Amino acid sequence: MTRSLWHPHAVASPSSSSSPPAPPSLDSDGGDWRVPPRPGQVVRNWGGNPQLTWRPGLLFTATSEDEVRAAIQTARHDGRRLKVLGARHSYSGVLNDDDGEYALDVSRMVVPGDGSRPGAAILSPGQTLKTAVQALDERGLALANLGTHAAQTVAGAVATNTHGTGRAFPGLSGMVKRLDVIDGLGRIHRGISRDHEPELFLALRSGLGILGVTTSLTLDVRPQFNIALERTVESLPPFFDQKRIDNEVSRHDWFELYVLPYTKSAVVIRKNETAEPVSPGRGSANGLAAVWRWLQERFRCFVVNDLYKWLVAVMLRAPGLADEIFALQRLFLATQSAAFVDRSDRALLAEYERNPWQHLWEIELFFPVAHTAECLQRVCEILERGKRNQDFVTEFPIHVRTVRGDDSYLSPAYCPDSERTFGVISVPQNPVNDRADLFEALTDALDAIMDGHRERPVGLHWGKNRYTGLKRLEERYPGLEAFRQVRQRLDPDGVFLTPWAKAALKIDGG
Repeated sequence: MTRSLWHPHAVASPSSSSSPPAPPSLDSDGGDWRVPPRPGQVVRNWGGNPQLTWRPGLLFTATSEDEVRAAIQTARHDGRRLKVLGARHSYSGVLNDDDGEYALDVSRMVVPGDGSRPGAAILSPGQTLKTAVQALDERGLALANLGTHAAQTVAGAVATNTHGTGRAFPGLSGMVKRLDVIDGLGRIHRGISRDHEPELFLALRSGLGILGVTTSLTLDVRPQFNIALERTVESLPPFFDQKRIDNEVSRHDWFELYVLPYTKSAVVIRKNETAEPVSPGRGSANGLAAVWRWLQERFRCFVVNDLYKWLVAVMLRAPGLADEIFALQRLFLATQSAAFVDRSDRALLAEYERNPWQHLWEIELFFPVAHTAECLQRVCEILERGKRNQDFVTEFPIHVRTVRGDDSYLSPAYCPDSERTFGVISVPQNPVNDRADLFEALTDALDAIMDGHRERPVGLHWGKNRYTGLKRLEERYPGLEAFRQVRQRLDPDGVFLTPWAKAALKIDGG
């Protein structure tokens, strides 16, 4: 098939109801794209997982809405799908397509900021969270909550319902006030909000990139603030008591556990908003101070991730050394206890980035917070049994936290009134021991707990759960059918509908 590159500036900006422009000419030479389309290079995910790679046949780099529409129409004309690329942070097939399909990079699209709206800020879809929070800080503003990593793009984090921690804070999709989207027919939908096109609003905020191309997002923001953080290493068994969990969650704005698998210890992190100033040495640093801080962060990254992984590898080959190995590992972690005050984004985001040689998968499960202790104890039992039977092992800490529900159709913490608090447990796996039976054991066990409490089955994070063919899919995501209807309306020809999405959401056609 002859590849066509459509002149992007031959199209006037239409209204939301305008028809798409005519297909491009097969003889077009590419027009005056600011960044000409080019053959795609191999796309890899942020985690470096070899299985999550693909090679686009053609890569478009859009700097304007006209160029986004041009890419969509070229893909339609050429009979190709178009996959929007974010930061490729996910561990699931949500970021993949088949080799030869087309890809779209929107990282160079810049949406003018608007500081005149109280409590809201317009963000560009392709900018990373790191650059977004830096730009907000220059205006004395901040996002009320953030996840662990800042490498994700704003639109990608919203589309996969990336979230932080805290009973009062939803995921990033719950912070969206309005957005602009170009659908699979090239139509522009502006100002989608809870009051304007509410069905589109509920679907697009967790759209997995299969509804259209987001070109602008307006998020809730607040004045910049400081957070007091305390990190300790404590005994794990007391947290198997739900009263203890409830007490911690109610007393702290942000409460997290990093459970050390196969031990009776956990790293406990408590954070609270404070009026106190930033602690000395926590602000920007230069020269030797910057080098010293970098070395501290690298050491902590080594202790928390790589040292632990190596110790577990040794233990699996010499089980008799298990007690000594875990005692050594806990001793190292105890040196990482800390208490300080820092600016909100620095206190919420991770203090280090992923090591380039560290690869893992991650399973993340959502359930009502009232069952956190019971679910945590069950997860620990499953991991212990898997190690004992040499079925599977995880070398990384189990992350336990809370998040407020939201009404995005595909939110794993879906709640129509957005007032319910959910517990979240993340279980990482090394790819060497990547086992579907661990995923099934965890989901089945926690589903059984939910059934016993007459709750719907656990929800799973789309960016982390890579297994398709989920059992009880409609029960896990009560808004799924409404989402499917919106998808059919916005992209009836399946320009954005990847094979993974079709299988994961059980979508026919496209």
